[in-house]
Amino acid sequence: MAADRVLWKERLGAFIERGVAIIVATCDDGGHPGLTRAWGPAFGDDDEIVLAATAAPGTRAAADLVAGAEISVTVSEMTTYSTVQLLGTVAEVMPIDDDARRRVDAHLERFVADAAKVGVTRDASNLFLGDLILVRLTVHRASEQTPGARAGRPLEGR
Repeated sequence: MAADRVLWKERLGAFIERGVAIIVATCDDGGHPGLTRAWGPAFGDDDEIVLAATAAPGTRAAADLVAGAEISVTVSEMTTYSTVQLLGTVAEVMPIDDDARRRVDAHLERFVADAAKVGVTRDASNLFLGDLILVRLTVHRASEQTPGARAGRPLEGR
């Protein structure tokens, strides 16, 4: 792996291990948008990230999250509103496994703790809807989306 890819993974890895909010944006063949949450991010091979996306059978997310689909993933830290956007293609969709479930549970704990820091008074775990599938995303572009002068710039090291 090239040095720039290592830097990219180190920088993004430290960020996604926090209690971040992750939103996955999809669209169907007609261009109609869909949104869902994702949990428990982890790096796959090279430019891949694996997410556990909420996608109940029969929902737009379940229909849109298929191999070859283009998606956008927004990762935001609630306490600072530091935000990264990942654009890419779904490489594979798989059933959730025990390792992913552990990542999801740990991420949900961090998410709830961070939500409390910004004043979410009811249990933020209510945002967790279950019905998870694993999505392996090949990232084609990663950019800063934190409000300010750096918004839209490529993520350093990418």
